[in-house]
Amino acid sequence: MLSLARRKLRALARRPRFVRFWLMPICVLLGLGRVLVALLPFARLASFLGRRSPLDTPAPALDTRQRRSAELIRETLALGARHTPWQSHCFAQALAARALLALYRVPCVSYFGVARDAASAGLEAHCWVVAGDLDVCGGAGQHRFTRVGCFLGGGHRC
Repeated sequence: MLSLARRKLRALARRPRFVRFWLMPICVLLGLGRVLVALLPFARLASFLGRRSPLDTPAPALDTRQRRSAELIRETLALGARHTPWQSHCFAQALAARALLALYRVPCVSYFGVARDAASAGLEAHCWVVAGDLDVCGGAGQHRFTRVGCFLGGGHRC
């Protein structure tokens, strides 16, 4: 058990300083996002994501600094989501990603989609955040979903 903890700490020490600094706050944001998703209606949470935009809105291009920030945010978010003691679903991840991207003035687009769930014959929902050509979170499997919502945020004045 102790050797596992040492290995994990050594692996964390090799990560960029940004990741080491933001890992715990990201975990807190993921927990807060989970609570907010459970307590607040979608309309209240959606307003935090930015300005409602057409469904085909592309993510704005990023400069070098913005792209590096988005890459580090993606890495930190993925690491934090894997290690929270609760499930950090896509919407909580999108809220945390949007908060950090806005802090670092990185323009982004948050997409919401639905798909038929073959197992239950119901609908499955998903959200993902894109900055430039980079999937910050939720990008895996997005092609299965039909977009139903799009919010432009981050470095934009909404």
